[in-house]
Amino acid sequence: MKRNIIRTFIIAVAAIFAVPQTADAQIGNLLKKAKKAVETVTGTTDAKTAEAKDAGTQAAEVAIASGGTMINPFSDAADIELVGCYGKSTSENFGTAYLVLKVKMKLNKNRIILSGNENGNKTMAIDADGNSYGTSAMGGMGCDVTEGVFVKLKVDAPQQQFKDVKKSVKEFQMIKMSIYIDPQYRGALTFKNVPIQWDVEPK
Repeated sequence: MKRNIIRTFIIAVAAIFAVPQTADAQIGNLLKKAKKAVETVTGTTDAKTAEAKDAGTQAAEVAIASGGTMINPFSDAADIELVGCYGKSTSENFGTAYLVLKVKMKLNKNRIILSGNENGNKTMAIDADGNSYGTSAMGGMGCDVTEGVFVKLKVDAPQQQFKDVKKSVKEFQMIKMSIYIDPQYRGALTFKNVPIQWDVEPK
């Protein structure tokens, strides 16, 4: 009788200790699975957030009233519009070309630098046949601007113009113009499929 009671007691004690261990093991497995699920969701969310940030840093390509499109990666610092690309005849078949912009600063800045070789972004134009045209400027052209008001900037100093452009070229398929606003905002504006207005004065 005593043996049966002792045996039953030992089985009961063993069962008591066995149950928490099994429960702990099950809870441990559940926690591990939950952790993996959270890590997966967090990783996916982080990836999506990173993609959104990358997408946010991609400047929008906007239409230009005079033709073509423009990409302004500095829209946080300045509103920039291309008035047009103008050509000046230098001979019967060749000429120079230059840009006229309108710039409205969003920052408290009164001077920017255009059309140089800023941060490795050399100012250049490329026609439909792939011919490239550079400027002779070693540095950019300082331009007076102001916060909150559009200022028209004629980037036509002799060293800032695109040289030896054939007058048969009716548009540039791409123009890169360097810009320096401050150490945070520096690089290049991009213009695509911009028509050249030969021997026309900007309005």
